[in-house]
Amino acid sequence: MALPALVYFLVFTVYPIVGNVVLTFQKETTTGALVWAGLSNYLDLTTDPFIGKVLVNTVIYMVTVPLIDVALALPLASILKRVDSKLLLVLFMLPSFIPFVTAAVSWELVLNPFYGPVYYFARFNWFTSIWMIVIMDVWESLPLATLVIYAGLKSIPREIEEAANMDGLVGIRKFMQVDLPYVAPNILTALVLMLIFATFTFDPIFVTEGQMPPMTAVDLAYYSYQQFFGGIIGYAAVLILIMSGMSTALAYLFVRSMLGGGKSGGRSRWQWVGVKFPNSSSPRWAVGTVTAVYLLFLLFPVAWLVLESIKPYSQVFSIPPVILTSQPTLVHYLNALTQGLPYIVSSLITAAGVLMITVLIGAPAAYAMSRYGFGGRAFLTFVLFIYSLPAIIFMLPIYEIMNFLGLVNTWWALILSYPVFVLPVVIWMCYNFYRNFPAHVDEAAQVDGMNKVTAFFRMILPSSSDVIAVAVLYSFLISWGALIFPLVLSYSPFNMNLLSPYGAQTFSIFIGATLGHESVHYGALAASGMISLIPAVILLYFMRNRLDKLYRVGGFKG
Repeated sequence: MALPALVYFLVFTVYPIVGNVVLTFQKETTTGALVWAGLSNYLDLTTDPFIGKVLVNTVIYMVTVPLIDVALALPLASILKRVDSKLLLVLFMLPSFIPFVTAAVSWELVLNPFYGPVYYFARFNWFTSIWMIVIMDVWESLPLATLVIYAGLKSIPREIEEAANMDGLVGIRKFMQVDLPYVAPNILTALVLMLIFATFTFDPIFVTEGQMPPMTAVDLAYYSYQQFFGGIIGYAAVLILIMSGMSTALAYLFVRSMLGGGKSGGRSRWQWVGVKFPNSSSPRWAVGTVTAVYLLFLLFPVAWLVLESIKPYSQVFSIPPVILTSQPTLVHYLNALTQGLPYIVSSLITAAGVLMITVLIGAPAAYAMSRYGFGGRAFLTFVLFIYSLPAIIFMLPIYEIMNFLGLVNTWWALILSYPVFVLPVVIWMCYNFYRNFPAHVDEAAQVDGMNKVTAFFRMILPSSSDVIAVAVLYSFLISWGALIFPLVLSYSPFNMNLLSPYGAQTFSIFIGATLGHESVHYGALAASGMISLIPAVILLYFMRNRLDKLYRVGGFKG
């Protein structure tokens, strides 16, 4: 049952990793042929005038974003546990369910130095600073870090909570002495996930790079993409190899945090530190004020996106910016839907194909791993390792595969490549579900004469509706918002001919295209962003009762 997943990983992950190493020793000629170049690409690192800036930017992201995320997530998770409101949880989680390119567009509109409200009131041009990208990264990743820690707080045993109440522990002292030691593994997991997320930032740079001073915010991920499209494939492979080394170190930490199990020690140390804090609960007004600040930070970009999308052309470019228009219009939505329909079709078809592949391959593999021990701990570790790698690492070899098969600029190129960053998550999610699945179901099926495969698809899969629903929703959401692979594997929109389809650019590319090179169509940009939010809002609604159980799923990539 796990054979299809194993074959897929060998072809689309192991081969690309090895293939990328081979590409580092090759260069592309003027005719497009790859020839052996020895260590030439590596030596180019010593003469590249931008590599130092790129590495510094990458380090800034990987240090600042995780620390800010965890520092903000700890109090936010505590507030969510105290308030215990599913509606509030859904509102706080919204940014993590939004496609990355839409999230970047939201902040681009808010911080814009010409028509953005933040610039008008604060008089600071964020487009000259790398910290704009840091803010975007934190906004997108903070909900996930919060969810990881919140899930840990919610899982603290009731007897421990009761014992703390009997000891009279409340407020910050209880958090330091009881909660913090217990959720330390969750904090480590959140920190490592945020490290992986921040180290390979792409979408915010793609959206804003044309409006920022050159190389202001470019990191390794985006720089390798630039080199690839500049035809410097061998050097791009070297940059990707550097990222592979960084991601391997991060993957080790990630796998350790996910498979380590157990709760951390050192409880007495936290108890000693906790004594120094007041043993009193925060007043309601203080909790309400902090909650309002978090909501403002997390929801204002989305709210501004809505407001911009319904303004007439004259008010979109108004100075000072118009907050609430008195002349709402849907013209931007009509234009976005009319012009963007081929891209929407490609996104929908690609997402549907990906979710079918990932569920039909991932669920049986996860069941074989959990029930029959297929691959043992080594294969499970490999699956988590692949998840922790940035999608861009597979970019060059997968392009070569699709080009060889003649699938570039077709839906099949996207459908076959997206599972690289979706399938590991689906397997991990289903694996945890099937670990506690009752054995008597498949035992009864085998008594009735069914083999293992038939038993799974006729008995086990229909009884797995909860985890399969989450896997379907997750696969669809990630595929809908993917950007890197569509940029590499497609170059024109769908020709709107189902009998002879050609062209595979997705809606994420359409949103980026509205930025333009010389001008930005802000109304169309906002409307396109709002359209891309529709699947996210629907998925978030269906997931609202499962949010505190999904922290092991990880982040959204693509």
